Amino acid sequence: MATVGGSNQPQYNGKLGRVVYYMLNGVLVARGIGEYKGPPSVAQLSSRMATKMVCAFIEPLKPFFNIGYELLAKKNNSSPHNEAYSYHIKNALKGEYPNLEIDYRKVIMSTGGMPLPLDVAVAVTDEGLWFTWNQKEEVFGAHWTDHVMLAAYFPATNKAIYFTAGARRNQGAELLPLRGFERGQPVETYFSCIADDRTRVATSLYTGRLLW
Repeated sequence: MATVGGSNQPQYNGKLGRVVYYMLNGVLVARGIGEYKGPPSVAQLSSRMATKMVCAFIEPLKPFFNIGYELLAKKNNSSPHNEAYSYHIKNALKGEYPNLEIDYRKVIMSTGGMPLPLDVAVAVTDEGLWFTWNQKEEVFGAHWTDHVMLAAYFPATNKAIYFTAGARRNQGAELLPLRGFERGQPVETYFSCIADDRTRVATSLYTGRLLW
């Protein structure tokens, strides 16, 4: 992208099409971008694989990420998708090409300063995932009207289910139903909280891998 500045003598800085404009010692320089036709390097292949993996992971959870990263995106004049992608491409991959994997323990579904409740746990029931937390312990910066945000991701099928406004903080429990999901699959689980007016959100907690 090129930017324009100056009313009498416009100055360009950035990429426009296949040309990069920049100032060099007070002189406007335009440089064409050559087309590389050789075989991709290992670094290029690794970057492409990482991008594909992270985008594929985000896709079924996109509405959750849109809410979970909305406040950070507004602060950075960005988009929730870009913020989520940027974090996970840098922090949530493990291994070396071609054996890259998502590190689900490092996935952050939402990010913010709201405190989480204490003693968060999750268990498998016949109906789905039963999340519980300590609703009696008062936590500074929390409010009883906060909603829990729950997510379950199935790596084997790249499918997910989630609540972005589940039970209130003072209820202490919520069921995330898994009807329709094939049994015997591992599922990655996450817990967070959001204010009733969505002006505050917590940084999500990884609640572990379970077998559905």
